[in-house]
Amino acid sequence: MARRSRCSRSVACSQTTYSSARRRELSWVGIAKIAAGVVTNPIVGAILAGTEFGFTGATLPAVIDRTLALIAQAAVPLSLVALAGTIAASLVISTALAAATTPLLVALMAAG
Repeated sequence: MARRSRCSRSVACSQTTYSSARRRELSWVGIAKIAAGVVTNPIVGAILAGTEFGFTGATLPAVIDRTLALIAQAAVPLSLVALAGTIAASLVISTALAAATTPLLVALMAAG
């Protein structure tokens, strides 16, 4: 009798892989899927390409090198501006929520 696959769709396959990982079962199919995910990840590819480029000793053209240096210098200040904007937005939302609900709570307490 031919053995049928445990899963027919990719979602079912990934759920099967995760459930077998939870049960600590080791399978070559699961290892192959994890390896394929790591190899096709663009962040891992960029890290490997940058490492390879660094080991070759090659230099970037001056225009590209200067542009990347300017972007690197602006990265920390821009991340602080983005963080401050996120905090300010959350404060505005929480303040607006408090301003909208306080009169309702006061009215409910007065009625009760």
